[in-house]
Amino acid sequence: MSKPRRLRRFLWGGLGLLALVGVGLAARPKPLAVETARVRTGPMQVTLDEQGLTRLHDRYVISAPVAGQIARIGLEPGDRVEAGEPLVTFAPATPALLDARASAEGEAGVRVAEAALTAARAERARQASIAAHGAAEQRRMQTLYDDGGLSREALENTQAEARAGADALAVATANVRQAEEQLAAARAALSSATPSAPAMVLRAPIGGVIVSRRHESTAVVPAGEELLV
Repeated sequence: MSKPRRLRRFLWGGLGLLALVGVGLAARPKPLAVETARVRTGPMQVTLDEQGLTRLHDRYVISAPVAGQIARIGLEPGDRVEAGEPLVTFAPATPALLDARASAEGEAGVRVAEAALTAARAERARQASIAAHGAAEQRRMQTLYDDGGLSREALENTQAEARAGADALAVATANVRQAEEQLAAARAALSSATPSAPAMVLRAPIGGVIVSRRHESTAVVPAGEELLV
C-alpha cells in the first residue's frame, strides 16, 4: 500500500473517531445545578403549626337563683376550682310577701327540685354499682392476662369499659351536686319573700376550670342571670 493511501485511511479513521466522540458527548445527560453545603452534626428541631380546637367535656353555668345582689367575684377565667368550692356570695332581694299564687308556685318549684334531686341520687347509685362492677371485672381480667389466659385486646376492652363507668359516675355525682344547688335555689326563691332572707353561697357543682366570668364587681342581678361558666 502506497504512503498516500495509508495517509488517507489514517485521516478518515481519525475523522470517524472524532465523529463518534462528538455523538457520545451530545448524547451524554446534561449536568444538573445543585446546592451544596458542608455536613455538620447538631440538634434537629421539627415544628408543626396547626390550629387547635378546645372541646369542653361538661359545661356548667352558675346563675342567680333569684333576683338579688352578688358580692365581688374574685375568680377569673382559667382558675381551677374543686367540687363544692364557694364561687359566688349571693344575697336575695327582699320584696314584699308573696301572694298566695306566687307562694304556691314557689312551693311547687321546691317539690320539683326535690324530685329532681331524688332522681339524680338514684342515678348516681346506679352508676356507682356499674362502676364498681367494671372495676372488679377489670381486676379479674388483669389477673387472667397476667397468667396468659387473656388477649391484650380483651384486657384493653375491659379497661375501656371500666373507665367509661368511672366517667359516668363522675357525671352522675356532678348532677347530684347541681340538683342540690337547684333545690337550695328553689328554697331560697320561696323564702326570699321575707325581709330576713339570708345570704347564700353558690358552689361549684364539679371540679373544673372557670371558662367565662359574666360579672366581676358587686351588682344587682335578675333571676337567672349567668354569673360564671
